[in-house]
Amino acid sequence: METTNITLLYAKPKRSISNSKQILFKGNSQSASQLSPGSEMKWKVFLNYGFDMNAEIPETSDLIEIKRR
Repeated sequence: METTNITLLYAKPKRSISNSKQILFKGNSQSASQLSPGSEMKWKVFLNYGFDMNAEIPETSDLIEIKRR
């Protein structure tokens, strides 16, 4: 997996952030047929909801309301 190396101002060891996500399931696993969201939470949207840990709930409600119009 690819990573981006970062150096924090006050941290001696260097850190890295993953650039990708891997999801591996056996073909006959229940998780293999799991539904994924149509869109993932973006930082800008997360910011609009005050970085609320449950921001997906009001965002989903707002998206439903927009589609109704």
